[in-house]
Amino acid sequence: MEEAGLAGLISDRLLERYLVLLPALLKAQGDLFERGNELLQKGQLAGAEQAYRTHLKTHPGHVEALANLGAVLSRREEFGEAVVQYRKALRLRPTLGPLHLNLGLAYFKTQQWALAVGEFDAFLKGQAGHRQTMQLRALALLELERYPEAAVAFEGLMPSADPTIPLRLATAYVRSNRSAEAQKLLVPLMEHAKSPELLLAMGQALLVEERFDEALETLL
Repeated sequence: MEEAGLAGLISDRLLERYLVLLPALLKAQGDLFERGNELLQKGQLAGAEQAYRTHLKTHPGHVEALANLGAVLSRREEFGEAVVQYRKALRLRPTLGPLHLNLGLAYFKTQQWALAVGEFDAFLKGQAGHRQTMQLRALALLELERYPEAAVAFEGLMPSADPTIPLRLATAYVRSNRSAEAQKLLVPLMEHAKSPELLLAMGQALLVEERFDEALETLL
């Protein structure tokens, strides 16, 4: 699966899990808030948005309403406005971990990689080992061309049955001039499939070692 598709799939799954704060965390502050929750759970996003916005006019500091409004906006792919709501909620309750994840996802979706990494780090402080967040963080580091950090991040996901993980790790190794380590990962992968992305990574690894003929043969 291509990186963009993989990242989208992971982030969408996380949105489904964390978009709506769990009912146990919620304290009702009026019928409109409860109505917004009901509509959000039913997927009626326009109605939910209207209910939360109306509620917030009289309860501007209601963290859960701000967070759920951000959730609605994220589901509607209005990520810029979702960021605004999540940041308001975090200013009021900076220790609420899922908000950091939601904000990180919104940043990730809008390719604000550095901001995404910062929020993922904040979330992982309270949820160490959360694999999907770790993977998104590693992908963001790769996009930022922070290759040594990306290598460490992907190493934390190994071993993995997902072939994209060693491939991304190999890419980070190549970019960090660790071509021998990259090839150790790529050779077993190429025994099962020779996708253009795999061949490109292997060609780049060979070029780093100035094995030009082999690199040319691989790339062509």
